[in-house]
Amino acid sequence: MANKGILIVGHGSRSGSNEPAVEMHAKYLRDRGYDNVYHSFKGYSKPYVQDVIEDMVSAGIDEVIVVPMFIARGHYANDVVPRRVGLQKGDTEGTAVICGREVRVRITDAFGYHRMLPDTILKMAGEHEVGGKKNAVLLIGHGSKGGENKNMVMSNAEAVGNAGKRVYAAFNEFNDPAVEDALSEMGRDGIEHIVAIPLFVSSGEHTDKDLPAKLGLDGSGSRGSADRCGRTMSVTYTAPIGTRPEVGEIIESMVGEYF
Repeated sequence: MANKGILIVGHGSRSGSNEPAVEMHAKYLRDRGYDNVYHSFKGYSKPYVQDVIEDMVSAGIDEVIVVPMFIARGHYANDVVPRRVGLQKGDTEGTAVICGREVRVRITDAFGYHRMLPDTILKMAGEHEVGGKKNAVLLIGHGSKGGENKNMVMSNAEAVGNAGKRVYAAFNEFNDPAVEDALSEMGRDGIEHIVAIPLFVSSGEHTDKDLPAKLGLDGSGSRGSADRCGRTMSVTYTAPIGTRPEVGEIIESMVGEYF
């Protein structure tokens, strides 16, 4: 029987903002009874992926379940992470030679496509809706040149809309609509309160500076207002979805398929 281990791989950050989310979800798996749970980063932050997978193999692990801690598919999740764990870019399963030993490596999907994520979005929306007002959810993605981030955001927006919520989507860069354009559309539609949810893994410059400014927040908190098309809409801006404990449940569901 294989001695399995789990390796969560985060992006890493110069500011230290990415680490807490990655560490939190690794701890969640350990608390749920999983053995041999490790975490690492593809760059900027330590421990690095290559070092940790060598430690895992040295500890006797011969099958590694890799969780790319990215919300969407793309360059990092699909190209960089496989190469860092000894596979070819685009591979999701194979045999890697680590420290002279053959190790089976299997890589999960990015968590943003999981069937449970819309439930987390709906829960977040319900926590921040304002009674008596016409509420709407604004899902904000990073955006990507390849379109994978937009595909992920729009898929979740469709699921949330099918659950009965009024929902809009926007992107920080690369894709349309821009946040400002989505706000204008919401103003024209008569929305009175916006629950803005950043579909990001963790805090960072985009979530802490770029998006609040685009939403009309003054930087003093998570609440403010946006004036568009002759309407003032109140705004509640949530924490990045990747910092939610429910994402730990999603990761557990993904890795559970390999046990």
